Amino acid sequence: MEILKERTIVKILSLTCLVLLSGCDTKRDSVGGSDDLIVLAAKEDRDKVRSLLSTVFNDTLLTPEPESLYKVKFSDPSNYNALKTQTNLIIASIGDFDLNPATKLAKNLLGETQFNQTLEGPPVILSRDQFAKNQLFMIISGSDSSMIKDYLISNGQDFREDSSNISVKYLRNKIRLELVPILKEINPNIKEIIKRDIDILKDTTAIFSHQIRSVKEELIQKNSDETVSLNIQKLKELSPLRIYIHELFSPFGFKQIDAIVSALDNQSGKQFLSDTHELLIDREEV
Repeated sequence: MEILKERTIVKILSLTCLVLLSGCDTKRDSVGGSDDLIVLAAKEDRDKVRSLLSTVFNDTLLTPEPESLYKVKFSDPSNYNALKTQTNLIIASIGDFDLNPATKLAKNLLGETQFNQTLEGPPVILSRDQFAKNQLFMIISGSDSSMIKDYLISNGQDFREDSSNISVKYLRNKIRLELVPILKEINPNIKEIIKRDIDILKDTTAIFSHQIRSVKEELIQKNSDETVSLNIQKLKELSPLRIYIHELFSPFGFKQIDAIVSALDNQSGKQFLSDTHELLIDREEV
């Protein structure tokens, strides 16, 4: 009997441990991109909310056309249950209006007492892994947008850094966290230099695009049978020829650029096919 009791006790303890362990981490991974900010806000507040979020989530990609690292995607607060496991979920309420669906949602989640505290005190409540792993969950609620903005300017960097930004898993973060600091050690003005070079690249791209348009207008002849033709001799006068051939013919789906360049020299009758067009090398025209 004692042995049976011991075995029973062991089984009970084992089951208890199993339940406790399984209950420690039952949340699933969050869904959605780490650079997507899913924002539940009333339509009338969205312009103000977007401006407020730009105060905190203001990183940009250094590209010819600088763009934000974060994509703000608004949704109606009624979609809360469907979106509650998103990687970055933000509920934004401005003021205390019962008809505002975001205000109603914030009150339901926080309770009347804590909601009223956001109107007078800190307007941001942040939680990690609230409904899913690797999740940033934020409620922004304040009496007016200027009060919220002042708080975000003063405290934004204290709560905006999430795991995806700290991680070097993504290429942009490798550049920002690893490469840029090294470059700044070599040259403290590296960011200004990169920005200047980007501006130069944008201007160069504009000049290049203008030149290509001019060549197209000069060389492309529209025919009555809805075909177009280009004079081979004038084509061959272009330099660098390969770049011009690429810009002239790749929009029609032709990828055989080197072969087209070679065919311009005494390969009359040579044909090339793309998914949508046919290119024929004639004696004097393409």
